[in-house]
Amino acid sequence: MVLDPTKVDGLFGRIDAITLDEANAATWKYYRADHLTFVVFGNASKIRDAVRKYATNVIELSISSGFSLSPDVQIITLDTSTSDR
Repeated sequence: MVLDPTKVDGLFGRIDAITLDEANAATWKYYRADHLTFVVFGNASKIRDAVRKYATNVIELSISSGFSLSPDVQIITLDTSTSDR
């Protein structure tokens, strides 16, 4: 299967042609606001309160040493799901 070069060359033009209403319609069609997961990287002690405003189910993971990010960076996962997993 060969990819048509016009599909690649015209990609950004097609993306730019999408209206705000079209983007919002696609968002509401495919993404449920009550079941989203966000992953936030940062210093947990500085951002914890701000991210807790968006979800009650918050999981914090510390990044082990040797990882390429700063040692004071943690991963915070926000799950907006209203049901238990």
